[in-house]
Amino acid sequence: APWRNLARRRSAGAQLAQNMDIPRFEQRNVNPRLAGTDIGDSFQGFVHELLLPERPQLHRFPGGGKDGGIDLIETSGTCFVVECKVVGEDDYVQIKKRWKTVRGHLEKHLCDPNRPTNRQSQYKPWYDTNAPIAEYVFCVSATFGNDNQRRDFKTRIAGFFHNLTKQRSHLYHLAALEVTVIDWNDLCDRLRKRPHMVFRWFPKLRPNGLVPLDESLDVG
Repeated sequence: APWRNLARRRSAGAQLAQNMDIPRFEQRNVNPRLAGTDIGDSFQGFVHELLLPERPQLHRFPGGGKDGGIDLIETSGTCFVVECKVVGEDDYVQIKKRWKTVRGHLEKHLCDPNRPTNRQSQYKPWYDTNAPIAEYVFCVSATFGNDNQRRDFKTRIAGFFHNLTKQRSHLYHLAALEVTVIDWNDLCDRLRKRPHMVFRWFPKLRPNGLVPLDESLDVG
């Protein structure tokens, strides 16, 4: 039966994906049809697609615009937000620099007790006390060198929000905010469970003759 053949192909694809080394998220490795001109925007779209099965209501903001330190957000139930950053190498110093930039923007634009700084309304979700941000995810395209780095990085971010709520009483509703850190190894673990995404985003890994259904073939 056709459905049995489809099931066997899916199983074979999943087994193949489990055993492959997924390349870094770089312009040269990513499907040019999906990559566009900005690798940061592409990574944001990639993470959005990868997390959708876990967070069906996850919303993506347009890349390149003012996002208020929030690339992806889900507001059904508790508020869940994701910040996505491309880091060109597996260097903990570079990962910390990307967070330092985000931290600086939050410190600058959340200081007013009543509203974000002038013309920065994209930071309003941080002020919402009715549906406060409950989980903050910092997602990077690099890999931590060891678990100590991962723990240290998570502690840095959690410590920032803890101090922020102590220093800024108008942000008291963020006191219970939970911090999650996702690196490239975590994303690859998710990818291997979704082989169709591996082959769609990384064309060089496709078996000969395999073309995703959403891509048209050139014909003579």
